[in-house]
Amino acid sequence: MIAPAPSASISKGGIIIADTVAKQKTSQGTVIDIAAPKGDSSDVQVGDTVLYNKNVAKSITIESSEIILVRCEDIQAILHPKTN
Repeated sequence: MIAPAPSASISKGGIIIADTVAKQKTSQGTVIDIAAPKGDSSDVQVGDTVLYNKNVAKSITIESSEIILVRCEDIQAILHPKTN
């Protein structure tokens, strides 16, 4: 289960993003729960920020919050904070 990242209307560099682009669903979010079979050695952990394949993701709403359901193999990358 993934909590999707909010779409930004202004980029980190200060560029204003058009409403039509800003309202598109993002393919980035934070892992909030994992339901993996026993013995599964997935590298994905709760709290990781990930990129996922939005074409196979299933969106559901629980208590007015959007939740994305994806299989571990549909997670394309784990994003790590930049370190100096």
